[in-house]
Amino acid sequence: MGKATITLENYNSSNNNTMNKDTSIDEKLKSTGEYDAEALQATYHAKQQSRRKTQKKLTIIGFISLVSYMIYMGYVYLYRDSKLASSMALDDAASDPYHYNHHFQHIELSEIEKKPVVVPHEVIEIPIIPNLNYSKPVYSQSLLKATFGNCWGHPELVTYTVPKNITFNQVVLTLNTTVDGVQYDRLAHIYLDGVEIWRTSTIEPSGELSHSSSSKDVSLYASLFSRDSVPLLFQLDNLLTPRLNGSFEVQLTATYYNSKKETPLSFFPTDPSKDSSSVSISDIGDVIAPGSGSLKSIFNNREVADQVYPLVKQAAIDRPPLVYLPDTDFTSVLPQLNSNTTKAKLIIYISANAAEEFYYTNVLDGYEDIYKKKGHHLESHGPCRMVNVFVDGIRIASVNPNPTIFTGGLSPALWNPIVSSGAFDVRGLEVDLTTILPLLWSQDSDITIEVTNCLDDNLKTKKPSGIGSNWIASANLVSWEDENIESATGEILGYENLTLATGFVIGPFGPFMNQIVKGSYYNHINSTLNYTLTNGTELSYYSEVTHNATQFSMEIFTKWGDKQKVISAPETDINFSLTDLATNETITNVTYELDFPLTVSLETLPITGPTVDYQVNITKEFNAQVSADGLPFISLKNQENGTSNFTISPNGNSGVGTVEHNYTLIENLLDGSTAKLLWTLRELN
Repeated sequence: MGKATITLENYNSSNNNTMNKDTSIDEKLKSTGEYDAEALQATYHAKQQSRRKTQKKLTIIGFISLVSYMIYMGYVYLYRDSKLASSMALDDAASDPYHYNHHFQHIELSEIEKKPVVVPHEVIEIPIIPNLNYSKPVYSQSLLKATFGNCWGHPELVTYTVPKNITFNQVVLTLNTTVDGVQYDRLAHIYLDGVEIWRTSTIEPSGELSHSSSSKDVSLYASLFSRDSVPLLFQLDNLLTPRLNGSFEVQLTATYYNSKKETPLSFFPTDPSKDSSSVSISDIGDVIAPGSGSLKSIFNNREVADQVYPLVKQAAIDRPPLVYLPDTDFTSVLPQLNSNTTKAKLIIYISANAAEEFYYTNVLDGYEDIYKKKGHHLESHGPCRMVNVFVDGIRIASVNPNPTIFTGGLSPALWNPIVSSGAFDVRGLEVDLTTILPLLWSQDSDITIEVTNCLDDNLKTKKPSGIGSNWIASANLVSWEDENIESATGEILGYENLTLATGFVIGPFGPFMNQIVKGSYYNHINSTLNYTLTNGTELSYYSEVTHNATQFSMEIFTKWGDKQKVISAPETDINFSLTDLATNETITNVTYELDFPLTVSLETLPITGPTVDYQVNITKEFNAQVSADGLPFISLKNQENGTSNFTISPNGNSGVGTVEHNYTLIENLLDGSTAKLLWTLRELN
């Protein structure tokens, strides 16, 4: 068992200088061996009188210097503050389509007093998935260097060059970002050959030079990195105004590894010579199907996908392939897959922005202006959001989105110097399509991806409410193949869908209102998969997948909307099993349990003018457990507890915050023991 505890605190300190005291008379006498008491005492008093005169002069000089410095700094402060007050109008958000001012705000931290900075202020993230145990790198190269200033709608396009004479099966990208001044956080997308491979966001500077470094294992897309002279597109839409003056300097590098085949990837050091695991994991959502022996070998899937298909087509080589929901429908075509495909997966990159960024705080339609007279406007369409996937018109999966809080969310003071987990890695939602392979083998199929407010999925709902703008989406189809398979057939035995959703409001009774919304989704598919190998062997399997997704939301308003508490509890459970029909032996039975509980309390002082003062308290979690055959082998808990006081003012925004980040990762090892990783990081701003 290994344990690491880290405490991180920001504080200001100064060294207390102490005056050196004269050696005592007795000590001097001991060193000289002389003893003339009267002479020594006279000399001592003369020195003391001289020292007092010197100290008095220094005190007078120091006082004059201090007063002069205070007058100078007062002038500088008043001059700078008056300029900031005249230039920092909050209505700049109206020109920025991704940042709105509403009850739960996305705010920039203003530059009140900028001090010379030599070393950049470092901002970090606790990754949801820690770095794996990679082998020694075989190659590293810089992919892109660019500055994103006033660049809205103008991504950076370069040509990717594949490393020569290098064998690799893992790729890790590292993004270094530097920014100075005042700026919102910005969403960023990285595409290789038209495929989105990493979605991230930037730090939000607070008037000082800031730097962040984050890494992403993109080995799933390693086959793309074997393509030479293909476009690499980096999208980071940014705007510059007299107030928002921060430009982002980015550098993207790639590091290549060549890991041993069939060696399970672990979060903790292992001895490969003693490792005979039938289950390996490269990501919390990517469990490699187990297999040993000839009958199971076709399901020994690798981390690297054999085929990658982007589902959003580019209008031009320099245009990002994105869909903006609900303004545009997300419909595409799933291409027909090769008959030797043994596994397929859908990766959906989707994130809530603008009016939908804090969707979990929204109220049901008709209540958005209930506290308008008190200065509070609430977003509508309710707090529940679900991502539904349809293939040929049949719903095959429903998945909860993971609430992402960017570095300007709720209170910027909460996320400096440690950002909320997921801000630097906006992870894709994963949907296993292996069970519908019989359909994908036979023909192209239509796919539709939607974001719903849950209540509209209830057939009893009379008037659809829809959702706000916007959800930014793209998706990829990835598949794995086996060269030992000659052909394949199969049959989808059945689909089953159930949906329950309800929402109601208690009140309002004077200053009090309570809202409760619940949603429950069930999707089940089963099928048979029949393979003929190149040596004539025939194999038949029964495949089954179940998605259970639920949401519970409760919001309590008191003090005429000045105080709002949000409790959100989304959960997603996914089970995939594969059975050998000849032996009735279970090939694999894997369960994923994901939940993202979130509690936010916001209390605003009575609003009487342009300045808004509020306090926010937050508890945010990302919990995941992966089990095989009913036994958990990976458990992860990532929790953030924070409180902040913040002021929004025409003269500049400012605030303080404290957050404690707790991270626990438990892996059950092959010998029956348990490895545990614990992190505790505390930040004070």
